[in-house]
Amino acid sequence: MSAANKDNLKLAQILGADGLLLLDAAKEGTNQFLTARLVAVKPGVVVGSFRSPWPVPDPIQWARWIPARI
Repeated sequence: MSAANKDNLKLAQILGADGLLLLDAAKEGTNQFLTARLVAVKPGVVVGSFRSPWPVPDPIQWARWIPARI
């Protein structure tokens, strides 16, 4: 459903979500990144965003880093 619907904020509103975490793989030259945005659904604003190298070298450390970053 979300892959077919490009309006992620509208989808989150329909589902009654408070927040939405959007993940996307990006590439700049030969470098690959994982980009993430945390969106507050009701006001429709980006609360935080970050980008990290992809693939992550240490997934456990990365998972611990994410909550502090957002």
